[in-house]
Amino acid sequence: MAVTTTKQRKTSKVNKFEIILKEAARLFCEKGYEATSLDDVADAVNIHKATLYHYIKSKEEILYLCLLRSFEGYEQRLEELKDASVPVADRLRRFFSTLIEAQNNEFGRCLCLVGRQPLGTESGDKILEFQRNMGFAVRRLLQEGIDNGSFKPCDTRLAANMIFGAFNSVPKWRGPDAQTSTQQIAETYLDLFISGISLRPKAMLDSGAKKAPGAARRANKTT
Repeated sequence: MAVTTTKQRKTSKVNKFEIILKEAARLFCEKGYEATSLDDVADAVNIHKATLYHYIKSKEEILYLCLLRSFEGYEQRLEELKDASVPVADRLRRFFSTLIEAQNNEFGRCLCLVGRQPLGTESGDKILEFQRNMGFAVRRLLQEGIDNGSFKPCDTRLAANMIFGAFNSVPKWRGPDAQTSTQQIAETYLDLFISGISLRPKAMLDSGAKKAPGAARRANKTT
């Protein structure tokens, strides 16, 4: 007779916890946060509601943990945005190509479709901090492009809001059976965005042309 070890029990509990979060995120996206009950979550993972409380304390905690999962791995992505050896436009493409994939898994869709609004102040502020850090990182990258002559002078806050808004909307209209892949969407959005703000031909941006001095920082002093 096989003996279940402590390590196996812990692994099983971790796996069940991840399944709970994924199913909860799916239900929040499909039914809405308010319309989803803990009974629904328990039924989705085939456990009793009482057992569910061994893993989580409340529905709000589940949502918070789902939203935290949506940001996993982004510390590395944000660090890559600082790599000056890679052309600005290429860094922008890599970041948003990764973002769109993350936004279209269970947790990323939950962030886009449900968001932090149902959370209490403390939890909601932590999610907002993650979002702001991403926004500031993209704004700095856009400013770098302006300063080196790759991008037109512009309000980086508005430009960052525009591109994040475009990508954040994808889970709202793209269904699971969509014929257009997320990468096709990312490439189209980025082509339009980068061609709109670029001072150089696309071929030069893609080839990593030498940095040229720029003097457009004044465009953002008031933002």
